[in-house]
Order: sequence, then structure tokens, then C-alpha cells
Amino acid sequence: MEAKNIPSAEPVVASETLENEEAQIALGSTRILNVPFATRKTNKPEGDIRVGRFNIHPGAKVSYKYDDNIFLEADQSFSNGTFESPTSDSIYTLSGSLGVSKELEDGDPWGFEFFYEAKDENFIKTSQEDFIHHDLDVEVTLAGKGGRTQLSLFGNYLNTVDPSSSEFASNFNPRSERTLTELGERFRWALTPRTVVSLNGKMGFERFEASTLQGEDNNEFNASSSFLWAWTSLTSFGVNLIYQNTLYTAPQSTNNDSNLYGFFAVVKFEPSALISGDLGIGYQERIISGGSSRGGFSYKANLNYDFSDRTKFTLKGERSVQDSTFAATSFHIATNISLAWEQQWPLFPKIGTRAFFGFENRDFSEAQADAINDNGTLKERSDNVTTAELDLIYNIQKWLKVELGYKRSQDSSNFDDGDYVRNSLSLSVATVF
Repeated sequence: MEAKNIPSAEPVVASETLENEEAQIALGSTRILNVPFATRKTNKPEGDIRVGRFNIHPGAKVSYKYDDNIFLEADQSFSNGTFESPTSDSIYTLSGSLGVSKELEDGDPWGFEFFYEAKDENFIKTSQEDFIHHDLDVEVTLAGKGGRTQLSLFGNYLNTVDPSSSEFASNFNPRSERTLTELGERFRWALTPRTVVSLNGKMGFERFEASTLQGEDNNEFNASSSFLWAWTSLTSFGVNLIYQNTLYTAPQSTNNDSNLYGFFAVVKFEPSALISGDLGIGYQERIISGGSSRGGFSYKANLNYDFSDRTKFTLKGERSVQDSTFAATSFHIATNISLAWEQQWPLFPKIGTRAFFGFENRDFSEAQADAINDNGTLKERSDNVTTAELDLIYNIQKWLKVELGYKRSQDSSNFDDGDYVRNSLSLSVATVF
């Protein structure tokens, strides 16, 4: 515990100060200490329309994007003399959204969040890929008497065309419609002013429309529990246990159903007013029903550095065992690190920029056939994916902004058909009331 700078002649005051600090550790603004690495969507817009305690924010967005590789296709000559040129296209998108929320403040028995977005995506050359995306998120949070317990019940529905495994499934052409439905709960219990227990559960149901991909249809169950102890109001330690079961619903020649087990020792820290972060170090193992397994050292980290009220840096990293049947293997180890920079410019208060750079290695331990260059020779695949983004934001009004963005992704794989380069340039106008 840090020194309080309280004269030793006043031990009663010192005791009262310590007691008050302990209360703030667990209570905080919503009476529950935040758990590291809590999974929540963060792309919900904020608006200024208030009806009683409810905050309502309708929004609309129009965007244009040029993408030189819409299917993540290989873009190089192969050793067998063939050449595959990526498919490029211009995409116009019209989006509409509605959000309704009731913040959970001290003393409130419940809070509420609702968000729905429809996105009409239109391709100029490949119009058969046109699609209307739907995204619905609902969450209700109940607070126990005294504010020391919270129970959140949530449901998510997503109907889109981007396959969940597209990041490591190159040459995916054409795209396939898929639907993901999730139901879950998050429970927080402040056992004492310094300790918090968290129990989380989620069921997910993923379905693909294309008959050739229905072997990827799956049901997934996730469970996790955390115990967090606050050493001081700024530093907490704990443990995090995770479990995941993936069950493929369509008959397969090989049983790729899997169970994932993991353990992390975690620390949540805020060494200064400018720096805060979460760090977890542990072990994960994924076991395939067919008998094979893969495990190893794992970590996850978030570090935030608010250099000023206009400048923010975010460093993230993770190493985990991922399911990857889409890539003709049962699993792979993904190791990634990313750095993001957000900046508001003092001389131009309405202009902001975002820069992002990320790197990920995907290590597939199972050998697969390289039919293009090695006559079907079995070898282990390894991919290195780099991503760079730069966005320029002009806030015309508080409720109206224009964004110009550029993104470049590159996959360097030891399988030539896994190599790709993707560049996209976008311009959008968005409003949120």
C-alpha cells in the first residue's frame, strides 16, 4: 500500500482514509471493479438526444471504397507458370443505425443498451456480391442491492457475408453469407471491497449459406471465470480461467470438434495518470476430438498511454491457440501485436488522425498439401500478416464528420496461394444525433 502522507499522530484519520480507499476500489463509478480483458463491442455511437434517463442516437453513413483485392486472392506468378490476378472493385455503402441506452449509475437497479445497424453494400463490377448486412446487439444489466453485484444478459445477431475465418482463408471466391447468433451473461460480484469474482458464459451459433461451406457450421460455448484482488486503488492482481467448446454440426470425414482450456495470471495497473493497462500471462491448450492437441505459452496485453487530452497511444498483443478448420488444419497458434495512435491537432481542432500498425504470425503445425508448387508435398504452413491503416477525420459539426482512410494488408505465406496484398481507399460521411 502506498504511503498516505498522514502524520503518525493521527492514526484514526489514517484508518478512515484507508477504509475509504478500499471502498472506492470495489465500488468505483458503477460499484464494480472492471475486470481485465472484458469482451465488449466498442463501436456503438454516442448521441445527444435524451428522453428521460434514456440516451437515443440515430445515425447514418454514406461511404465509397476502392478495394484492389476484394477476395484476398494471390497476386503473383506461380512456379507452374500460372498467374492469378486479384479482383478489384468500387463499393458504395449506405448505413443506418439506431442506438438506445440507459447508463447504469450509482444506486440504479438496471441499465440497458440497444444497437441496430443495417448496411447496404453495393459493388460496381461484381454486383452479385451486393448484400445488406444486419447487426443487432441488446444488453440488460441488473445491479444488486448495495451495488456489489451486477448481472448482464446480452444477445447479438449478425447477418453478413464476411466469413469468420477469411483472414486466413485466401482465395475465398465468392464470399458466402453467414449468420452468427450469440446469447450470454456476465456476472460480477464484489465479495469484499478489495475482491471481485466474475463468471461469464456465451453460446454462439454460426451458419453459412453456401452448401460448399456448410461443413463450417458450428455451435460454440464459451465460459470464463476471474478472481481479482485490488492491492491498491490503481493496481489489481488475479487469475482468469477460460474454456471453449466448438462443435461442428455438419457431418465431416474428420472430427474437428475441439475443447480449449486456458489459464492466465493477470494484473490490472495504472502507474500514473497517463498510463493504464492489463496484462495476462498463462497457458492454453486446444484438444481435437480426433485425438490431436496443441498447447503452449499464451499472453494478452493492453497498454494505454494518454500523452495528453489530444494524443493517445494503444499497444495490444496476444498469443493464443485458434481453431482453423477453414484452412484445412484443425488449429494454429496466432501471435499478434499492434500499435494505434489517435491525435487531435491543436491548430486545427476539428481535424483528427488515426494511425494503426499490426503484425500477426499464424503457425499451422499440421502438414497440408501444397498442390500448386510442390506437387502435393505435405508441409507446415506459416503466414505473416501485416496491416497498416491511416485515417483523417474532419469533424464538421459535433454530429457530422467526414473520414478519409487508407488500409494495406499483406499476407506472406510459404504457400504461394496464401500470399496476397490488399489496398483499399475509402471516403465516408457519417452523422450521429
